Amino acid sequence: MVEAIKKVTSHIIVNGILNIALGLAVLINPQGVFDISVGLLSIYLVIIGFINLFDGLREKKRSGGFGMFLAYGLFYIVSAAIIYYFAVDILRAFPFILGLVILFSGFSQLFRAIHFRNIPNINTVPMFLYSAILIGLSLFFMFNTSISLILFFRIYGFILLVMGALDLFFVLYLNKKAKQ
Repeated sequence: MVEAIKKVTSHIIVNGILNIALGLAVLINPQGVFDISVGLLSIYLVIIGFINLFDGLREKKRSGGFGMFLAYGLFYIVSAAIIYYFAVDILRAFPFILGLVILFSGFSQLFRAIHFRNIPNINTVPMFLYSAILIGLSLFFMFNTSISLILFFRIYGFILLVMGALDLFFVLYLNKKAKQ
């Protein structure tokens, strides 16, 4: 049992440290982490694309046709180019779309509050406040996409920090239980 806990805890420690490091990097320099992530993803897709192209050439020599390898290879390479050159635009659409979803939820909450307004013993003021907050937040995300994008990255960095800290606390807890 103790050996199993040691194996699991070493993995959790590494995971926790990596989460904390990445979380700090995102909090300190979100644009740099974004640029590096886009670059790494693009390089990965280009490598996969060239592997598929070479497999297609081998298939051409072997059977006379490229099979699906050529199409996959070109798809990965074109995808890498699109992601590399348009990543910011693609990602900028995300806060707007999320804003639309939150706006829908805010209006649903507002209509629910209006519906419950005439029912006795139900205080609808918190429901109205909540719907107003949701609608306001959605408008913020929809009309401040660049600010909200940085806010998303910072929240993501904070979440990574919390996850890393919780992993390390879990390891301390496991070690304490293993000694008992």
